[in-house]
Amino acid sequence: MVRIGELPTRLLALKYSADLVWGPETIDRAILGCARQINERTGCVEYIKSGKAIYRIHPSEQGRLVYQMGSANPELAVQAAKLVAGDVAGIDLNCGCPKHFSIHAGMGAALLKDIPRLETILRALVEEVGKVYNIGISCKIRLLATDEETHDMVRRLCRTGIVGLTVLSYRDRSDAGTLSNNSHEEYGESVIGENTRCGASVSRRRHSVPRERRRAKL
Repeated sequence: MVRIGELPTRLLALKYSADLVWGPETIDRAILGCARQINERTGCVEYIKSGKAIYRIHPSEQGRLVYQMGSANPELAVQAAKLVAGDVAGIDLNCGCPKHFSIHAGMGAALLKDIPRLETILRALVEEVGKVYNIGISCKIRLLATDEETHDMVRRLCRTGIVGLTVLSYRDRSDAGTLSNNSHEEYGESVIGENTRCGASVSRRRHSVPRERRRAKL
């Protein structure tokens, strides 16, 4: 998540035995043009642009950090992923963020309205980054309006060669608070049960925010 996925939280998660940690969504253009350098004091790998560290990786994260990227362009996605591929365990394409900074440029949840574009980006990442650097490519999505639409989308995404898929329990911001906890559970289980046969591992991120506050938080 943005902000909470920064280095201090990731290190805390690793301290308490997390197998993998995810960084915050970083836009492809933000990392492009960065210079990679080692901070001699901390040992961290830092990606620097205009004198500022855009992304920082601690030595203890080697082989355990998944770089989460925002992109709506396969060429830019590949360029950005190649820049960090040698320092991370995987690349995760964010297809679930509903925030304006992401969707106004066709990234995040906006990709779910253009599945062919999403497929193209994932295939490019798998072929030009995942297979070349021997790292996993995955993505994070939201549920679509119906089971059928979601199942069809996930089947298509699995065929791109991704190794992992995270399913957010909400379809979109407008349904927050309108479904019961059981409805979310059953809907999520139907998607996971149907699509784990596609070859990608599937996980679900549930929101722990009380129902009455979910609309405001999403």
